[in-house]
Amino acid sequence: MKKQLQTQLTVTKQQHILKAAAQVFAQKGFHASTIKDVAATAGVAHGSVYTYFESKEALLLGLFNLMTAQAQTVTRPSPAPQQSPHAFLSAALRQPLAAFTHGNAELFRIILSEALVNRTFAERFQAAILEPMFDSIKGFLSQIVFSEWRSQTELELQVRAMSSLIFGVIVQRALQDDLLESHWEDVPDLLAGLLLDGLNGVKV
Repeated sequence: MKKQLQTQLTVTKQQHILKAAAQVFAQKGFHASTIKDVAATAGVAHGSVYTYFESKEALLLGLFNLMTAQAQTVTRPSPAPQQSPHAFLSAALRQPLAAFTHGNAELFRIILSEALVNRTFAERFQAAILEPMFDSIKGFLSQIVFSEWRSQTELELQVRAMSSLIFGVIVQRALQDDLLESHWEDVPDLLAGLLLDGLNGVKV
């Protein structure tokens, strides 16, 4: 029981520090921020941050893990015989897009900029955000839209073409598009309609 309480206390302190880090990174930018800034915002001693996070990069990684964990709470759907292509694709898109709710757009900007110059973050971004999106679309294309493909390469290219449209919407949201932000819950359904109209030439 005592160990469980200690673990919970540690998690609570980590989350408090991460919340402060998110605020500091959003205000000053990742590279201009310091551990001292995070400690001051969190209201803890400078050394206390290092008790839980060994570096500024570890703080950013902690925030990234928190963001992706929120996305993973949205269950990826399985195709159902009675489900329309539009309904399945819309549901499949909700998981990757869910990572950018809960005020995460600013954090995404920071993570994306770091992923462009940091191979470790690029690999984690690929595994946690892009690969689940690829898998959802691949399952949709292979099982619901087209049962056979001329080659695996063709399928993979189609997946990336569709993903680039979705990722572009995410980037646009991160660039503070107020209209997208206010209608974010509608985006999966809108994208599903756009993608299917483009693939089939008719509204599905």
